[in-house]
Amino acid sequence: MARNNRNAFSELNHEQLYDRWHKHTKHCPSCRQSLILIDKIKDFCQNFTAVLAILALLLIAINLPIKIIFIPVLLGILSLICSYKLDSMRQRFLSSIPKTGLPVVKLY
Repeated sequence: MARNNRNAFSELNHEQLYDRWHKHTKHCPSCRQSLILIDKIKDFCQNFTAVLAILALLLIAINLPIKIIFIPVLLGILSLICSYKLDSMRQRFLSSIPKTGLPVVKLY
């Protein structure tokens, strides 16, 4: 039996072996709902960043003090960071292979 398992795993390429979407996320309702929520929040963060950038440009055009302009710029940067982190979290639902580096293999 151990020999059959080795042959089954040797036939799979690395992408299939570490593919979390087909093995779990696609079948798990909680994970699918979480993935949908992550996508919605990520879209909100990206749209919020665009609105804040336009607001900052309007505040510059009105010639308001830098301290006031600094607020939407900081919020936009935080929103971009949040969007990046959500993209990393979304990737973990889809694949065990990280975007950079080697996959971490946990034996038990």
